[in-house]
Amino acid sequence: MKSNKSVKITPSLVQRDFYRIISTLGTMATSPKRRGYSTGRIKGYKITPRTRHQVITKGNKNSRK
Repeated sequence: MKSNKSVKITPSLVQRDFYRIISTLGTMATSPKRRGYSTGRIKGYKITPRTRHQVITKGNKNSRK
């Protein structure tokens, strides 16, 4: 009878059993963050309106002479 030490482990066997290996070792990755809608603006927060600027018009090309 062969012992377990003489069996060669192929990459496909490791990949197949990877979940058990990771659960035994643990992982350094952080747990995933909850997804969903953002909280948005605070209630009652007033946005200041944009500052309005005057329209700048250039003179006629003929008036430069």
